[in-house]
Amino acid sequence: MAKKVQKPYLQNVMQNWDILLNGQGEKQKEFYEAFEKELDNRVNVKTDRFSHDGITGIQVAFRSIYCNVFAVPFGSDLFVSWDMQSKKVSPSKSPSSLGGMIDSLSKTFSYVDVKVGAAFGSVVLDCIRAAIFELMGDKADTAKMSRQSSGMLGSF
Repeated sequence: MAKKVQKPYLQNVMQNWDILLNGQGEKQKEFYEAFEKELDNRVNVKTDRFSHDGITGIQVAFRSIYCNVFAVPFGSDLFVSWDMQSKKVSPSKSPSSLGGMIDSLSKTFSYVDVKVGAAFGSVVLDCIRAAIFELMGDKADTAKMSRQSSGMLGSF
C-alpha cells in the first residue's frame, strides 16, 4: 500500500490546521478521493498513502517539505487534520523551546525555502478545503470554517 514516507513527528510540525466534520464519520474514503482529485487537478506533486499508528493518511511531498493529511473517523464524525513538516529538521535536532526552534529554523531555511514552503502548504490546504466542500455540499458552513493555518510561518 504505502511507500517509504517521512515519519511524522509532533515536534517537527511547522504549520497545522484541523477541523471536525459533524456527521461525516463514514466518509473517510470519499474525502481522500476528493482531496487527491483536487490536488491532481492543481499541481504536480508526489503523494503516498501510508499508515501511522493504525491511522491511514496521505503524505504530499515537494522539495524538502511534506504535508501529512489525516481523515480520522471518530464516532459519527470525521476529524480532518493537516500538518506541514520538513526533511531538513530531524527529531533528534529539534530544539525543545519555541525560541530555540525559531533560531534553528532561521539557520536551516532560506527566505526562498520559507516562501516556497508556504506556497506549497497553502495549495495543499486549499485542496483539503475544496474536498470538504465537495464532501459536505450544502452542509458545509463556510462561515464557521477556519481559513488559516497556524504555526512557525505565521498564518496562511
